[in-house]
Amino acid sequence: MSTTPNDPSEPVAIRSRHDTPAGPPVEHEPQQPVEKSGSGHDVLEVVAAVVLGFAVLAIAWGSMQSALWGGQQASATTQSVLLSNEANDRFQEADGIKTLDQVLFVEFLVTCTEEGNTSTDFSCEQIVANLSDPGSEALDVWSASEDPFLVFDTNEYLDALYGEADLVSIESRAQFDLAAEANTNGDGYETASSALATVLFFAGISLVISSGRVRRVLLGAATVSLIAAGGYLLSLPLA
Repeated sequence: MSTTPNDPSEPVAIRSRHDTPAGPPVEHEPQQPVEKSGSGHDVLEVVAAVVLGFAVLAIAWGSMQSALWGGQQASATTQSVLLSNEANDRFQEADGIKTLDQVLFVEFLVTCTEEGNTSTDFSCEQIVANLSDPGSEALDVWSASEDPFLVFDTNEYLDALYGEADLVSIESRAQFDLAAEANTNGDGYETASSALATVLFFAGISLVISSGRVRRVLLGAATVSLIAAGGYLLSLPLA
């Protein structure tokens, strides 16, 4: 008995699920929840951009102020050194004048006050003429008291001789204090700029993190650092 091929027009019998061969059960991996990307991440990116912008501006401002304070420090230091040298010169000049006055005063005592000396009034006048103006005034004061220990130790003589040197020395010290203050302010701006660098780190790395929770934490840290460093920056004096 011959078999005829199946007619294509005839419906093909559909095998039921019971006809499939038995096999091991297929295990399906549980699907991980996928975070929705969209408006949430866009907002975080905008916040990160704003924080980065403020941080960059603050760092630029701090760097400029630090440079200006550095210039003031250099100028004040130079002035302090120049004034200190001038004060030293004036002190040395005053010491020389005082020494000469003392020598002339001793010569005056020997030549013009001892009994039996053969000196003339002209010699005494020459000695007095070679005294400094403060020395001549001190000699007049001594003539009334005749106390040799008070000739060149009175406040009037010392102020007249060392007064200008003292003023220059005080000005030198004032310039030194200004240089120290400028150095402190410049260091403050550098410290604030260094703190703002952490803002760049936190805000910048948040842009490459896919986890929304981690991005929020990083942006929060960046914002807190920006507020703290910015507040400290605003508290510093301007150059």
